[in-house]
Amino acid sequence: MFFIKIIVVFTSIIKEKNGTLIVNNYTSFSDYKTKGFKMKNIIIYLVVVVTIVALYGFAFAFTGNPEGDGKKIFTDNKCNMCHTIQSQGIESKKSDAVDLSNVGKDKTAELLNKYLKKEAKVNDKDHKSSFKGSDEDLKILVDWLLTLKTEK
Repeated sequence: MFFIKIIVVFTSIIKEKNGTLIVNNYTSFSDYKTKGFKMKNIIIYLVVVVTIVALYGFAFAFTGNPEGDGKKIFTDNKCNMCHTIQSQGIESKKSDAVDLSNVGKDKTAELLNKYLKKEAKVNDKDHKSSFKGSDEDLKILVDWLLTLKTEK
């Protein structure tokens, strides 16, 4: 009720009519109601708008898309210079590029982490270059690579 009184006071604004200033002298909610003013509708509208804006903000504040982030890290670090992922629509310009569309099927996070840091070998081969991003980016990239389990 206090909130309604505050709105009533703030909506009692000065209006101009035929060049003269008129101050609305509405003192209660019932005065607005009898004058045809739909205060209840305005309050409901404001509550709905504030709720929608708040929910929209919360939705984007708490969503994380590691799959999209991993793909972005993959392309930002130019991994697609030597690798292609056909299942994700990532193509390399090299004709002999290794397709990683199924890398998550038979590799572990630990192996991929070590391999990309050149601390382990796969098929008796080192990775050609060491991952230059942060440890957090490496974890996101590896997690994303592990989701790639599409048959070639």
